[in-house]
Amino acid sequence: MVIITEAAQRALKALVESRNLEEGRHIRLAPQPIWTGEGDFGLVIDNENEDDQPFYVEGRKVLIVDRQMAEGIGSAVLDYKESGAGGRFTVDIYSPQTSAGAGSSEPPNPQERPT
Repeated sequence: MVIITEAAQRALKALVESRNLEEGRHIRLAPQPIWTGEGDFGLVIDNENEDDQPFYVEGRKVLIVDRQMAEGIGSAVLDYKESGAGGRFTVDIYSPQTSAGAGSSEPPNPQERPT
């Protein structure tokens, strides 16, 4: 399951609006090797496939995620964080082995996550 924070929703909407994407091209949350930058996941421009899960903000498709990947990573939170160096997207993954508490479907607080 992928959760997109409000900050990430606003940033994705602005990103999509700033790009002149061809028909059928969207922003994808992608793992290595599709994503070739730093970290395990990143955003790329890609064609939508029938196996993709689309995410919408205010009726506009802002992100696609491969359904199999989304189901396989447990709970993932896509966020957008501002810092002195500018803004960036982050992905926090909470594996199925990480317990959020009895009966809870929410990921644990990242500050409580074991290191």
